[in-house]
Amino acid sequence: MPCLFAGALLFACQDKTMVKLETFRAGAGWGYQLKKNDQIFIRQEYIPAVAGNQAFISKSDAEKTGLLVLKKLKQKQHPAISVHELDSLQISYASFR
Repeated sequence: MPCLFAGALLFACQDKTMVKLETFRAGAGWGYQLKKNDQIFIRQEYIPAVAGNQAFISKSDAEKTGLLVLKKLKQKQHPAISVHELDSLQISYASFR
């Protein structure tokens, strides 16, 4: 699956390691990845915590979710995302409840 990197944000973690958030095209939607020292350590092509393999519908949705994951990592929290957090970020997704 070809990826077009559409954006990158750099963040310094507490140990001065630079972590880069990048958004990319994922099929008909968007995804994000986090890189540390140019090595991918999180690659998310689908919206986490929701049923099915749903790509983010916008670059902004992928970026907001990636920023939340990065914030959690900086605070030494587990980077898992919940449906409640997606809703609070106003991320669009199809609900199969």
